[in-house]
Amino acid sequence: MLLKIVDVSESEYGTYQLNVSLNYGDGHISFTTEPFDSPFSGNLKANLAKYFSSIVNTTQYVSSLDSLVVAGKQLGEALLGEAHQCTKVTDIIQSQGFDSLDVEIESNNISFFTELWESLVLFDTPYTLSSVSRSFKRKWIPKEIKNHKFTDIDLSLNLKIEQNNEHAEILSALNGAPKEKPALTENDTLNIVHQVSHTNSVTHDSVSYALHSALMGIGSNPFVNYEVSCATDLLCVDQCLGKARGSVHLYHYDGPIITSDTNEQLFIVLNEEKVELQKLVAVLVKHNIPVLLISPSGCDTATMAKVAEVVHSEGLGNVVMLQQACDPWIAKQCFENVVAQILKGHPLHVAITEARKQLQHEITHTKTAQAWPILAHYSQNNVYFYQAATGYTLDSSLSDHHQINNKLFGFKRSMLPPATSPVSEVHTFEVLAHCNPSDVEHSRQVIQLFGQHGVGKTYVTHLACAYWAHRDEIDFGFYFDFSDEDYSLDDMQQMIAPVLGLDVSKAKEVWHAMSALRVCFVFDNVNKAKEQSNLRTVINDLSKAGHIVLLADHTEVPKLECTASFEVLPLCRTSQYMLAKQITETRQINDKAKVTDALLSHTLGLPWLINKVIPMLSQHTNDELVVELQSNLTAAENKVEQFKQWQWQKLSTFLKSVLILSNEVPNLLLELLMTATDRNEQFPPAQQYLGAYNEANSKLSEGLKVLECSGFIKLLPHGRIIDPDCAGFIRNQRADLHIEGVEEAQIRLWFSQMLCEGIRVASLHVVKQSNPLLSDSLLLNRRYWAKHFAVLWRAQDYNGFFAVKLAFDKLLQQFRLADESKYWALSLLTEHPLAAEEDLQSETTMAWLVLANAAIDIATIDECKALFDNNRKLMQWFESCQHDLVETQLPLFHQVSLFLQHANLKLQDWETCIQVSHFSAQVYTDYQAWLKVIASIKFLITCYIKVGDHEKVRECEARLLNEIPYQDAPEGTQLQQMLSVTLNRIDRDELVGAQTLLDKMVQLDGNNKHADMFAGLQSDIFFKQGEYEKTLPFLCQAWCKALEIQSEPQLKALQERFLEIEKHLSASVFESLFLHHTSDTTPLPQHYSPDPMAA
Repeated sequence: MLLKIVDVSESEYGTYQLNVSLNYGDGHISFTTEPFDSPFSGNLKANLAKYFSSIVNTTQYVSSLDSLVVAGKQLGEALLGEAHQCTKVTDIIQSQGFDSLDVEIESNNISFFTELWESLVLFDTPYTLSSVSRSFKRKWIPKEIKNHKFTDIDLSLNLKIEQNNEHAEILSALNGAPKEKPALTENDTLNIVHQVSHTNSVTHDSVSYALHSALMGIGSNPFVNYEVSCATDLLCVDQCLGKARGSVHLYHYDGPIITSDTNEQLFIVLNEEKVELQKLVAVLVKHNIPVLLISPSGCDTATMAKVAEVVHSEGLGNVVMLQQACDPWIAKQCFENVVAQILKGHPLHVAITEARKQLQHEITHTKTAQAWPILAHYSQNNVYFYQAATGYTLDSSLSDHHQINNKLFGFKRSMLPPATSPVSEVHTFEVLAHCNPSDVEHSRQVIQLFGQHGVGKTYVTHLACAYWAHRDEIDFGFYFDFSDEDYSLDDMQQMIAPVLGLDVSKAKEVWHAMSALRVCFVFDNVNKAKEQSNLRTVINDLSKAGHIVLLADHTEVPKLECTASFEVLPLCRTSQYMLAKQITETRQINDKAKVTDALLSHTLGLPWLINKVIPMLSQHTNDELVVELQSNLTAAENKVEQFKQWQWQKLSTFLKSVLILSNEVPNLLLELLMTATDRNEQFPPAQQYLGAYNEANSKLSEGLKVLECSGFIKLLPHGRIIDPDCAGFIRNQRADLHIEGVEEAQIRLWFSQMLCEGIRVASLHVVKQSNPLLSDSLLLNRRYWAKHFAVLWRAQDYNGFFAVKLAFDKLLQQFRLADESKYWALSLLTEHPLAAEEDLQSETTMAWLVLANAAIDIATIDECKALFDNNRKLMQWFESCQHDLVETQLPLFHQVSLFLQHANLKLQDWETCIQVSHFSAQVYTDYQAWLKVIASIKFLITCYIKVGDHEKVRECEARLLNEIPYQDAPEGTQLQQMLSVTLNRIDRDELVGAQTLLDKMVQLDGNNKHADMFAGLQSDIFFKQGEYEKTLPFLCQAWCKALEIQSEPQLKALQERFLEIEKHLSASVFESLFLHHTSDTTPLPQHYSPDPMAA
């Protein structure tokens, strides 16, 4: 059905008259309404404008929404017609369903399109038409269209649909791998260019969240190619579109729309310069861009109606716009919803309506206004992006932040996605406008940022590098903060070398290794570098090599040639309120009206201070906080440091201690400590730590609220950490750790025990229940955890040590990092060898042996040398047990036995290995420790195979099969040992014995649970016997199952076996037998390739 509402008014202003027609099936209804005046009063429009553009307080104008609904109903009544013809129209629509209705509103009258047609409610219906119909379009009737005829556009993007491979998903989960980013080309992705005005002048204040959209919004979806353009003039726009990755589908202008003095021309603003809208649209038409999106700032509905006239007159068929300026965050949400609906497979005209529905029903903590009424779509033709639903939506779980983290080193994670909060991006746009990582000419690209403390220089560098990394425009980024420590050239090279895969000893080759790479270097607080002349040389060398260098400090670096140098200015008032709003919503400070001009004036527009001051509203009224700021933030030059000093003085000794110790562990989630301090059952080290500060009854959770309010900790999506900006200040307060009568070493031990307990609990939690952010945090900080594990080891807190290590090892195993733990254990044992005088029956010896046995298998002989120093002493004790061993010594005996077995296996001392294993098996038999008997006998089998004594191997196998009382063993134990013996026999070509044992296993497996495994064994036996025709049925069955789950390692192994069999049979016989045991569609092994392009 098509409902057309056409303006047939005789006057351009005041009174309207409309022709209403409905085409449905074979039917048609048409009538003309009575003349009527606009139900949208000037006062209503003014209040709505204030409501949509209000940053902090929308409550004052929220009643205008109710008035808008009333006006929408009045508009529907005006469409009734003299004989109420519209009631029949409504009846037909309701009978056939609103979701099959397309609506077009047509006119060539500017005044007509200033009305909020999207609020229209047809008479006697409960719905806003623009949110329930299939599509709702405005259609401008241009007086002239330049050299263009509008036709529907079918882009037919080929977005790849992900197959639901349950087996692959399970494997991915077990391996701990992040969800893979599909391999897409620019022909598969939805390509968007977001053009920012990047103006921050008094006249044209424009706030944009383009980079936030690119990194953490719709642009982080792998099926969207989202480019932020900072073009400074029309030529740059033309070049940007010409160099874009693939055809651009959506061009999004984000900035002011300005009218000329005569009100006849429209302009956009690029870098403070006015550009005719008409000329911009001409460039878009030149590049065949089908859709223009516009987020306007500082204009009204009449101006936006004129925009549609210009766009259509120049030949561009679709413009999606917000009809007036609004809260920038709401503008972001509007367009992200539109794109999300396109990704669902909807054509543009349907996507707009679906987006309105979503905006009406969407309830998020960042949403401050009902934005759907101002989302308008002017259209001359339909744009179809996909031929069918893609199955993809705006899904944060698809966001690819691993690429950013894998490319950027040394950066503050709290300032990178997904942790970073949206702040003004205008200065980052300046950096992007002056730097091009893809510049093949290797022109000098050194950008210098300066500005007062806390103004956001570091944030600018992090946001720029994150964008380049996300877009794959740089290979690596390296961040060096000279306020933390001084870096020499050698220091930097040694830190970079491992990233490039170079040994530290070859650090001098780093610069040469980077010659083929695109790298960005950030030098923060650069004026604090001690070797300024050497640093300038490094900067010049890096720049000449084509790398980007970003410098930041509160003053300019002298005597340095730069591409651009600009001051990072305090936030404009709009950005201040936007940041304050984000903070109040994140911290759930309910009364947003608390944020006032008086309060913000004391922050001087510094993002750092706004981030610290606004959370204090949770414990102070606005007036109280203003007084506090007046008293404590005086006219000092560095208000950031003054704020830190003020807040530090207010903290208790206990909270200062928490900050000082936690600060020594970068990015420590403070909730880990809460696990030890705040639980119901007491954790002794935590109780002692709290008691030392007279805080025995305190909860750390309450203390963290105080610290959060004081500004020393930062709230991330997965927990709280110490704000990196405060790390240097806290480091200088170490003297405050002292407590009268308590050694600092004891305080540090309690802290390590608390931290390790938190790591233990968190590790067990994420192993059982996936939490990617927490897992990443635990894994990324593992080198810092190791230092605290070692503290427990040195303090002989072995229970705490093994508890946390075993739990953390489970997490490492999940991510295939278990070997790291073993190498670390070897290093710890080497640093802390077992003392010669140590009692072998002490707790220390037992702990040493347990740790050594867990790690020795991975090490080379050279890496184990320090461990072998104990061989003689342990062997002497082991031999003494032959005459005098009591049951209480069994745990120690077991650990000594294991150590001697593995140590002598490394040394290939088979005689000692056999001696130890024989005696161990005997002792375990005496005590009926049958699982340990099994392990000892199997170790003997390994030794006898190594020395070639097959008779002894058979004797041991007989013991394994016949002397163990399996009726009391765990289920499957007997079958497991029979399988082990069978495999050994196949390897030794003792095929008759292997077949006999296989037949017994088949009989034992009553439920046929292990049929596939037995089939594989039978296949191996037949193959070794040369019975190739008998082998094929088993192999064909395995081949079909491997194809079904796409197990490439298994397919490759089977393919090799098939090809070997084909050599023994003729090709024709092989193919005939293969087809007999498979289906006609099963690919032949000879022709199969896992790469579909290689077929």
